[in-house]
Amino acid sequence: MAFSAEMDRRVGYTLLWLGVFFILMPIGMAWMMSAGITKPPHVFDMGSYSLNTGFGSMNVPVPPQFNMLMNMGMQYALYGVMACSGWMLGMLGVQLIVKRSPAKIIEDSVKG
Repeated sequence: MAFSAEMDRRVGYTLLWLGVFFILMPIGMAWMMSAGITKPPHVFDMGSYSLNTGFGSMNVPVPPQFNMLMNMGMQYALYGVMACSGWMLGMLGVQLIVKRSPAKIIEDSVKG
C-alpha cells in the first residue's frame, strides 16, 4: 500500500518534530542535573574496593565524589544516545519531506 505525498509529508514533519524533541529533552535534563536541580540516578554505589596483596586483602575506601562522577558519566552517555536517536528520527523526517537522500541534504546544507 503506497502512501500519498501529503501523508509522507505529515509523517515526515511528525518525525522531524519528534527528533527535535529527542534532541532538546536531553539538553534540558543535562542542564537541570548540572545546575543541581535534579540528582543523577544512583546506579553505581561503591563503598570500598577490595585489593588483594601478597600478604592478604586490603579494603580501599572509595570517595563519594567518585560514585557521583560515575553516575553522571553514565547519565550523560544515555543523553548522548537519546540525542543521536533524535538526530536519526529528524533526518528520516526530512528525507520523507524533501524526497532526497540524507547525504545529499547534508551536502547541500554545507554548500550554503
